[in-house]
Amino acid sequence: MVRHPIDMITPYMSAEEKEDVAAVSPDAKFAIIGLSGTQFKVALDDLVVADLIHDYDIGESFDISDVLLVGTQNYTAVGRPRVVGATVTLEVEEHTKDKKVIIFKKKRRKTYERKTGFRRCVTLLRVTAINHDE
Repeated sequence: MVRHPIDMITPYMSAEEKEDVAAVSPDAKFAIIGLSGTQFKVALDDLVVADLIHDYDIGESFDISDVLLVGTQNYTAVGRPRVVGATVTLEVEEHTKDKKVIIFKKKRRKTYERKTGFRRCVTLLRVTAINHDE
């Protein structure tokens, strides 16, 4: 998994440590995309767990043009509301169900208890490319 450049730098780092981080990934792009009503921060080769997308089969690739921000160590392009000419290519890896969430309801002294479970359907997406004309 590729670490995001913003996450790698902390305020408590010395100047030498910041230079080391910049040397590790000088051209690593990251983007913030909007997908099915949710915003995701992605970098190359990241795995995105999104709500189920019926339109694409496993192995298919598609482009997202709803890119809200694109950035590297050297520049940041902020969209208003979207970055013009920026696309993120995603590949469908799997359609599956998420981990089970237990819903438990109880009213005291009423002998009322309900226990149900819920597993949402999700699509696993791999980020294959981040395209932006600087």
